[in-house]
Amino acid sequence: MRGINFRWRTFFLAWGFVYAFFVVPFWLLPSRKEVDPKELLDHLNPRNATHPANGSSSPDFTYTLKYQGKDLKIKRLLTDRSMPSLQERLTPPVAGSPKKFILSMSAFQAENLGGCPDFNCEVTLTFKQGIKYDALINFNERAIDNFTGYYLFSTQESPPNSDIFKELEYNMSIGYRHDSPASSPYGYAVELAEKKDLKEVVDMEIIKKKKKGGYWLVSHCSTDSKRELLVAELQKYINVDILGSCGKPCEKGGKCEDSSEYHFYMALENSLCKEYITEKLWKTGFQGNAIPIVLKRSIVEEFVPPKSVIAFDDYKSVEEMARHLKELMDDKEKYLEYFKWRENYAIIFLDGAHHDVLERPWGICQLCRLLHLDPRPQYRIPNLDEHWSRSCESGEEFVKKLING
Repeated sequence: MRGINFRWRTFFLAWGFVYAFFVVPFWLLPSRKEVDPKELLDHLNPRNATHPANGSSSPDFTYTLKYQGKDLKIKRLLTDRSMPSLQERLTPPVAGSPKKFILSMSAFQAENLGGCPDFNCEVTLTFKQGIKYDALINFNERAIDNFTGYYLFSTQESPPNSDIFKELEYNMSIGYRHDSPASSPYGYAVELAEKKDLKEVVDMEIIKKKKKGGYWLVSHCSTDSKRELLVAELQKYINVDILGSCGKPCEKGGKCEDSSEYHFYMALENSLCKEYITEKLWKTGFQGNAIPIVLKRSIVEEFVPPKSVIAFDDYKSVEEMARHLKELMDDKEKYLEYFKWRENYAIIFLDGAHHDVLERPWGICQLCRLLHLDPRPQYRIPNLDEHWSRSCESGEEFVKKLING
């Protein structure tokens, strides 16, 4: 710039700086049409895909579980739709978060964290001075001063068969109910990411050879749901074998529990309560080779695969139901339709004895996950009596309608 007047030299130097650092880089970018707006947003707002923000999840997220020696690639849990997604449940933001402490005066113990050792929580069974607890389960005492964590009540029994300490205001339950973020069901259904061949999941030979009607494994002969009256009425129209304490002797794990000969299994609960589904359905009902029959569809429908059960209240009367069951027994093609759900879904039974990755999306593991969230979600059960004690209906009224038609 020797030939340029000094007073213009400063101007050209400044313009050259602006040109080099602000104009030239834009020439190097792809044309506007080629830029993906989503990529720009992701670049401006980076988010770790394995730790979604609370309430968000990727539609492409899958998780592989090994169950009964087979890999299950899962894309969705069949649960209360207002509850966290599968991705949220399995990817807690524990990095940099201090250990959380849970005091459990229930059946839940340290072993229940076996499915999520990486979630960074500890369970104690007695109150220890010096520990700042983040959650108290079945703490049947007055409220602790300055406690800001969660109070939970825990039971796996239905309201008529459980006793809940009602002096505390609880945040949530930890039991079979799916409408809790710390739900701990007896089992659960999952939607698979990859469709299976029906012949891989259903033994066609067993289906073809079935001759008998229904069977019922039962140990309590008189119940709040009055299920025993419905079975007695159904026996007027089709054969239903009653096994166990209320019928023919049947040893646990014996050949009498084999469902191969039967078309239907009576997965009937002792109470008609909201979301009360036990091992009767999750284990014996779904793990066998017979169609499960339940009392009321609305109790199970949200949590089981489509067309996987038959419900008494699908019909105006027990007699009408019996006619349909006979049709299915006589037509194997129609009968087989109740097993086609196995192409796209699977059932996982939680036996309560093995605390492994199968429990990761539930119970203590999920309570632990919640404790790490910042800000911590706020939950409250405003009326325990309405939420719990009044969540059941009269078995007598239910049965009377079906018997009288």
